Amino acid sequence: MEITHTHLPERFSWGVCDPLKDDDMTELCEFLHKNYMNDGQYYTNYTPEFVKWSLTFPDYDPKAYVCVRYKSKSGVLKLAGFIAGLLQTFCVDGAETKGAYIDYLSVLKKLRKKGLAPVIISELIKYGVTIGVKQSIYISAIAFPHAFTQSTTFVYPINVAHLTKIGKMQEGCPPDRFPVSDETNQYHVPELADVPSLCMLINKYLSRFRLHSIVSQKHIEHLIDGVKSGLFHMYVLKNKTGDITDLISFDSHEETRCDGTAKFVTCGAYYNIHTTVKMRDLVMDAISLAKRIGADLYKLTDIMDNIDAISALPFCNSQQGFYFYSHNCELKKKVTPSDVAMITP
Repeated sequence: MEITHTHLPERFSWGVCDPLKDDDMTELCEFLHKNYMNDGQYYTNYTPEFVKWSLTFPDYDPKAYVCVRYKSKSGVLKLAGFIAGLLQTFCVDGAETKGAYIDYLSVLKKLRKKGLAPVIISELIKYGVTIGVKQSIYISAIAFPHAFTQSTTFVYPINVAHLTKIGKMQEGCPPDRFPVSDETNQYHVPELADVPSLCMLINKYLSRFRLHSIVSQKHIEHLIDGVKSGLFHMYVLKNKTGDITDLISFDSHEETRCDGTAKFVTCGAYYNIHTTVKMRDLVMDAISLAKRIGADLYKLTDIMDNIDAISALPFCNSQQGFYFYSHNCELKKKVTPSDVAMITP
């Protein structure tokens, strides 16, 4: 089935960003620095290696990585917007479906009031229909109409001295409130042999939530490949029979002041799964492990049951978060952040 592309103004055109093309990844990273997760003071310094890894999950489709380019006055084509449709199986109120989890939604700042973001989303949805994908969940740090819920990001300062020096300590966060222990439980870095046990643990945990991903063993293998490449971090606890019982996972990125004069390292939580350790203790271990790799700040959003740790520990409200949207998904009742368990690098 052919797509009838939405008409764009003169000098603008549709395209795709191919994660297997180094030039495309370099261009995309430069665009994300300026236009995605950029609060005007700092930007997240995504590397081409990380973005490529995050876009090459099993069964990915490069045609679902839609972009809009515009021709500059010098005749060079430049990115104006981007969206990634990550194909996966997810569950909404007990109904399993194949759909798309939409990430990296970003639009050139000067065009944000021109309505380009909804047009890009619509284009991706049209492509999804041609391959049998009729439902999607997408997130954005930018507010659009009709979000079905909104999460809040909380932060735990690790290197208080550095964050204070560069002016990144949150207001209302006394610098003496944030102890970080060097002691943790005996965690292991998972290997490929752990994939079946890890997959079972994650899916069992995710099934507790109204809106959740269903992960495959191939998906877990890809995460472990990211760990081996230094792009992702996972730590597990095992019982006496070798089964995995608890999981900590997070990414790490450098955040750079827009004028280049200051930097700090942030770790952002993915899945924190506890069955033998209290959630509070698991997250404290995660913070300690983040410290070991040089992190200055640890971030945790109030999705899943993360609020248990956020309430028990001296986290600070970052006053930022994500908006969640859906296309063609029937939500039976109001959704709260703690109903959501969908995360994809």
